[in-house]
Amino acid sequence: MSGEPTRRRLLNGWLLLATRFSEVQTSVIVTLVYILVLGPMACIARLTGRDLLHKRGLGEPGSAWSAADTVVRPDLERAKRLF
Repeated sequence: MSGEPTRRRLLNGWLLLATRFSEVQTSVIVTLVYILVLGPMACIARLTGRDLLHKRGLGEPGSAWSAADTVVRPDLERAKRLF
């Protein structure tokens, strides 16, 4: 069959082209998400003064400890619920 090597070369060429296209597409999508979603969210959080990581006060003397959810006796239902 003389057409088999030609088909194999076409397939390899197509796979190479698709790989290059996917790399470019991924970069474009990640950049757009950052510019259109994360950037505006960060600007809004900064303008409103929200501290999303609860970092306010870390430079002050004393402890930055925040108390955990306290349960006297952990039960099976709470252990099944991770969050």
